[in-house]
Amino acid sequence: MSTILSTSVLNIVQSFSPEDMAAFIAEFEKLQKPVANCKPKRIKPKTIFPTFENCMQYVREIHSIQAQGKLA
Repeated sequence: MSTILSTSVLNIVQSFSPEDMAAFIAEFEKLQKPVANCKPKRIKPKTIFPTFENCMQYVREIHSIQAQGKLA
């Protein structure tokens, strides 16, 4: 099957005029060149917002405050 296909393609290409052959070669060469430079995607760092408990823990550490009951 592949020999029939390749023979058919060769017969078609041989029937091209010089202008058609130049256009075919130009388009075929475009297929051989890389389309674009692949650059790694820049991943945006994820923002982590502190919770109320994190803020209170930070304040306690700075001011040496001891936790008192549920609200502190």
